[in-house]
Order: sequence, then structure tokens, then C-alpha cells
Amino acid sequence: YLLTKPKKVTLEEQLENAETSDVEPSSVNYILLALVGIIFAFIGGVVISVILSFFKKEFVFTSLVHFKNVNKVIDLSHLKDVEDPSEYLPQVIVQSSIKGEKLVLSQTSLTELGSHLKSSEVTLASSLLQIQSNHDFKEAIVIIEKNKTEKNWYHNQKILLENYNIPIKIVLL
Repeated sequence: YLLTKPKKVTLEEQLENAETSDVEPSSVNYILLALVGIIFAFIGGVVISVILSFFKKEFVFTSLVHFKNVNKVIDLSHLKDVEDPSEYLPQVIVQSSIKGEKLVLSQTSLTELGSHLKSSEVTLASSLLQIQSNHDFKEAIVIIEKNKTEKNWYHNQKILLENYNIPIKIVLL
């Protein structure tokens, strides 16, 4: 059943109708294209930043540190209302259930930490290779600072610490 009767259309009528119907793209199309572009730019930026941080020499995300054979991890990097979390390092080092000589390893300078720790039970070093082998350490504390500590240094210290049969504590700053 046909509801309308077919109408014969000539080529001239089609040309007239085509000229009179000016179809402009609406602004909705432009807004949708802009949103899609922004979403792809955001996703691309995230992917690029993750790839760049993976190949960077320093620790950018302290959550990427692999903690095998580590007894305790103390994360001071997420403390709120604190300008410098390294202020709490002396307390973290001294307040330990393990009594005896402690080894503190950090790639960055430990001079200000040394002024706070005047105990003979704490040995500060930037590498385990600097320490003489006659020490009998009861605990090793490795300090990792975001954007300062190199991944290579951390892995070398981790390998060297495997020779000692001591508990390891990692402090994230």
C-alpha cells in the first residue's frame, strides 16, 4: 500500500532544490569534535608521561620501588601539613625495636641528618661500598627521595644488602 503517489522529478527541479537548501554544520558538531580532541589529547599526555617517567633515571613515583626482602616500608612522602618530611627522619631512625648499630644509606647528602643523630649506633653512608666490613649492623635503613634518588643506585644497594642477613627498612621521602 502506498500512502502517497509517486511524483515524477526532473533534473532541473533537483538542481533548484540543491541550490536553495544551504545546510551549514551546526555548532554542536564543532563542540563534539573539540571534546573528542580534548579527550584524545589527555589520554595521549598521560601515556607519554608514564613512558617518560619509566625511562627516567630518578624515582618519580615512589610506588614503583620493588620491595623484596624488606621488613618495613615507611612512606613519609604522603604526610599532609608538612613542608619537609625529612624532618621526621631522625625519629624514624632512632625509634626502632631493633637495638644495635644501624646503617643509614642515602644517595643525597646526609650532613644535616648527621647533626641530629649524634649516636655512635648510627652509621651514615651514601653507598654500602664506603663501609668497612668489620661493622656488625643490626638494621639497614635506605632513604629514597622522590626525583633525587636514582634507580641504579637503589638497585646496587639492594644487591649489596643481600649479602648481609639484617632487616631492611625503606623510608620514602
